[in-house]
Amino acid sequence: MPPSTAPSNATGGCSATSSWQFDSTNHANITSGDRSFLVHLPANYDPKTPHALVVSFHGFKANGKKQELITGLSEKGLTLNGKGIVAVFPNGQFGPGKNGNQSIRAWQGAPYSPVRPDIAFTQQMVQQLSDNLCLDSNRFYASGKSNGGGFTNLLACTPATASLFAAFAPVSAALYAGANPTNCSPGRPVPIINFHGLADKIIPFDGQAADRENHATPNITQYREAWAQRNGCSTSAPARSHPHTDTTLKTSDCSAQDNHAVVNGFTVKGLGHSWPGTAGLDGGVTDFNATTANIDAHQLVLGAYAHHYGNTATDTAPYSPAHNSQRLSHGSLKLIAPFYFAPLRGAFSIYIRRSGALSLYLHMHGALLFARRTFYLYPFGGAFLLCALARRLSTYLHSHSTAPFLSYKSPLLYTVL
Repeated sequence: MPPSTAPSNATGGCSATSSWQFDSTNHANITSGDRSFLVHLPANYDPKTPHALVVSFHGFKANGKKQELITGLSEKGLTLNGKGIVAVFPNGQFGPGKNGNQSIRAWQGAPYSPVRPDIAFTQQMVQQLSDNLCLDSNRFYASGKSNGGGFTNLLACTPATASLFAAFAPVSAALYAGANPTNCSPGRPVPIINFHGLADKIIPFDGQAADRENHATPNITQYREAWAQRNGCSTSAPARSHPHTDTTLKTSDCSAQDNHAVVNGFTVKGLGHSWPGTAGLDGGVTDFNATTANIDAHQLVLGAYAHHYGNTATDTAPYSPAHNSQRLSHGSLKLIAPFYFAPLRGAFSIYIRRSGALSLYLHMHGALLFARRTFYLYPFGGAFLLCALARRLSTYLHSHSTAPFLSYKSPLLYTVL
């Protein structure tokens, strides 16, 4: 499918010279007053060509750098509308945390968040980005995980930011009352792409009347239906498996609205409180998150984003699974190998992109000990051969391990898109 034919709307940065300095990996840490954000430019960034902007907000206790790692939004080759994306990862402000006496980063909308105007900060940050970089203001998108996902939802509910971003992707979102207000009134139909795991124990899929701090979160199905109804869409469309049998996608029927504000809800079996496809198993290794739930969420998010631009219009054809592989630049192969050598517990993760890039991760007790992303293989052939050999070896180890001190879970190998 060709790129969207929607017109670009170039920001002021397309005709200005920026003072921002980017390092050899195309990163820049930008500080503005007491706030900061991490910016990544695509390898083919053209200061005279408008690019899509994707802003991704981290979870409670995390930061922008970790959000970049778990989302994969800075990976080589990702495109929207045929051009590389500018990915931005803001840092939340330090607040008192859940115990009231901590100093932990968080975003507005959660009961443990610092009293800070994060919506105003987001608007100011986007303005700075627009002034310094060549962006397409019709293609600004917001995403976030956990507390950042809740804040993403709050941005979608707020008229000033609902009109700033074209679409929103809350992932494993912490939808406390402050992030999911009952008077949510965005002022327009808003496209939503939501991921949530059925094994999420922090923000349960079925909702909770009270967590350990006595705060409620909604049933995710009802949350999605509320957005569909708010957008004037029907919720009667059937669910289907996509991109594999452990993930169910339900897309609202917005044909009556010319598909201006489709709600895509991905329900992921076996996924805990994580970003699907997360590098190094973001959810930790208690249950390893080692299911086919480790899909590339960023691929699916960008695929859905590609159908929405501006704050009113959308492509003629709405997002559909059949279109997704044509919209995106590449998929991946993954080998996830959890292990347990008493008293050590961890997981190896191998990610192989169709570009030939190879990433290795080692986690021990939930902490990332090693990450290497600079290996390259011959595209397709070398990647598939290595994965085939790795699967054969790991299957052999699994079937022949009889030592009482060794418990080895069978790894998972699968393609995405």
